[in-house]
Amino acid sequence: MKQLLVLISAILLSGAAIGQDSVSLPAGTMLNVKLDKTLATLTSRDGDPFSARVTQAVLLGGKSVVPVGATIEGRVTRISQPRRIEGSQP
Repeated sequence: MKQLLVLISAILLSGAAIGQDSVSLPAGTMLNVKLDKTLATLTSRDGDPFSARVTQAVLLGGKSVVPVGATIEGRVTRISQPRRIEGSQP
């Protein structure tokens, strides 16, 4: 599988704060997620949407603000060309 460098331009948390006051996470907050569909350098393009599910709750002040299973939606903003893995060629 080809690797893809993805910078997320916007993250939308759907269903994470329904019926609650909205919460702002600090810029650069790390999220552990699992992509719903594979992203690849050969098929993904700038602007392509993608979604993922949170695999580890995000805590703010000791309180869970993004639960496991929350949906993350974003768009591909940059693609890096695939690089050759170091080693000998067959």
